[in-house]
Amino acid sequence: QKAFWNGCRHVFCSGTGSARLVAAAARGSPSSWMQKMRVWRQQEQRLQDMGPGALLAASFGLVAAFSIAQEQLPVQAEDKSKLMDEMGFKHVMIGGTPQPPFFRQEVVDELREKFILRDSDIVIATYPKCGTTWMQQIVLSLLFEGEKEKVPQPMAQSPWIEAVTCFKRINAPEGFMGKNMTVEELSAWDGSTDFAPTCPRRVFKTHANFENVPWKSPGKAKIVVVTRNPKDACVSMFHHFRDGTKFQYRGDFQHFTSQLFLKGKAEAGCFWAWHAGWEKASAESKEIMWVSYEELKTDPTATIRKLAKFLEIPLTETTLTKTMAAASFDSMKQSFAKNDANLQAAGKPVKKEHIRKGEMGSWRNDIDGALLVEFDAVHALRCLEHDLQYKFVFG
Repeated sequence: QKAFWNGCRHVFCSGTGSARLVAAAARGSPSSWMQKMRVWRQQEQRLQDMGPGALLAASFGLVAAFSIAQEQLPVQAEDKSKLMDEMGFKHVMIGGTPQPPFFRQEVVDELREKFILRDSDIVIATYPKCGTTWMQQIVLSLLFEGEKEKVPQPMAQSPWIEAVTCFKRINAPEGFMGKNMTVEELSAWDGSTDFAPTCPRRVFKTHANFENVPWKSPGKAKIVVVTRNPKDACVSMFHHFRDGTKFQYRGDFQHFTSQLFLKGKAEAGCFWAWHAGWEKASAESKEIMWVSYEELKTDPTATIRKLAKFLEIPLTETTLTKTMAAASFDSMKQSFAKNDANLQAAGKPVKKEHIRKGEMGSWRNDIDGALLVEFDAVHALRCLEHDLQYKFVFG
């Protein structure tokens, strides 16, 4: 229904004055179909009074609107995943955004209706492959005063809100993301796990854009937005697509970059729109902090100090030193390898090579020539289009 009216608005508003009368019916909230139909009937008579030309324009627009609506209809209860094109990329559309195939629209809707963050909660919000797991390790290490052995599985100890609830709905096996939970169970979760001490505060992660956050109310929860320059993010996401099995993607890097990432068709949608939404939100809330991947690479000490202050976590020099050691690339690589081996021995699924390189500026090995020209042009255009002010550091 919402997609239908958006389609009408898109098509009719681009037409002549007569078609704009029909578009008037589509403006406003799409919550009441009957109300819209009553407005439509009122406009129908006005169109008839204007003659056959207006009716013809409206008819063509209506057909096109239905076509657009069909493409945008949200996924419902069953698996409606599909491939993006001949190169694969299995996904579902959630709120108009491509998401992993295990997402379910009804679960996301339930989260937005019922899940309320506590004031003490911490949420790590990132566009995929921008340093999510790294920040999970840092935040959990800070909360455990740098004790590395208390953070053996950061991805399970700070659950992906949408993933664990959608996994529960589809009865997926539990693995590296930890315990699957219903929305009600997640709301009541105390931060405990079967393999580590209970965390002093609950920590979550999400890849949602700000317009589709998976909660009803954030309260005074702290939200850490981790960003990374789009070129390194693009390269990392390509390997994420190719190394995993859930996306069934078999395209090359040229195809991924030009046909998916730059067109906003990769996981989580448009990179630039995602950041623009969170940029606007952070300007209006003191509970949202931006941290860049590049800051963490070039000046980890100052960045972690700033992070601890924002999260209101007491920080001693000992805790800082231990946290930096626990969150180093080599340490995390070793920890994930050990954890993967344990999960495999228990017959549980793992995500191999989740910690890949952890470098900054390595995009230069993959993006050059005509592809670089295309990338730079799209980057400039999207920043302008979405009024994104943030200046990315490309290393």
